[in-house]
Amino acid sequence: MDDLLLASNLDDARAAEELAGDHTAMRGTLHVLVDQLARAVSGADAQQAGASRERLSRWTTDRLVPHLEAEEAHLLPAVRTATDGGPATSTLVRLHTAVRDAATTLATTTHPLEAVGAGHVLAALLAVHSDTLDHDLVPLVARDARVPLTRPAEEVREVLRAPAAPSGHGCGCGGGGCGGGGAAPADAASDADVAEPAATEGAGPDLPVLDATVIPHAVRHATIFGALDAVEEGRGLVLVAPHDPLPLLAQIEARHPGRFAVEYLQRGPETWHLAFTR
Repeated sequence: MDDLLLASNLDDARAAEELAGDHTAMRGTLHVLVDQLARAVSGADAQQAGASRERLSRWTTDRLVPHLEAEEAHLLPAVRTATDGGPATSTLVRLHTAVRDAATTLATTTHPLEAVGAGHVLAALLAVHSDTLDHDLVPLVARDARVPLTRPAEEVREVLRAPAAPSGHGCGCGGGGCGGGGAAPADAASDADVAEPAATEGAGPDLPVLDATVIPHAVRHATIFGALDAVEEGRGLVLVAPHDPLPLLAQIEARHPGRFAVEYLQRGPETWHLAFTR
């Protein structure tokens, strides 16, 4: 989404930014869950690989797929009106079908590498889906005075606020199921695509890594919040930051008091590496 969002009213502008923030947080969560699975498989840890696949599959089934279904029910009719019945909604539905197919593969495969592949497919599909909505289609709806966006957006976001199914693991909801929510408007809009976070070495083979240096500044915090939402109790995440993230640490503590212990692994000069342990 562009930094400057033209909308027919303030409420619709805010709704568009909140939807974009949810998508950004979900992408952060998905990155961590896929990274955890890939590291477990590459380390030949069958038990951890099975647990990581189950967490990823459960999040996909409980959070991602219901979110897409809510979009089809509540948001796509508004998109259809704003685009005068153009092919955009059909394209999104095909993307949603591909997500469901990848989710089925993830849930049913007995081959660890195939599960990792399905996870990467899900990440790529979510990236295309969110960029298409946040940069192209939702701004069209927000600008169209014929089509209210606030109510459909609220219906979609309600799915992410619903309690997650009991699992015995830490929260992996992303996008708000654990109180993380979408980003604040300043974190939600971006004038560039969200780059997929890159993995880095040196953090230990079992810890997922989020490289925030490749994430556009406008959506950086929302992505990090989503990634931290995926960290279950007793596990952690390594964050690579382009500067000492003291304001971010204050925000995380305000959102989740006492949840994470933070250790600096590297202090500059070009990047800061921090280990978050829950």
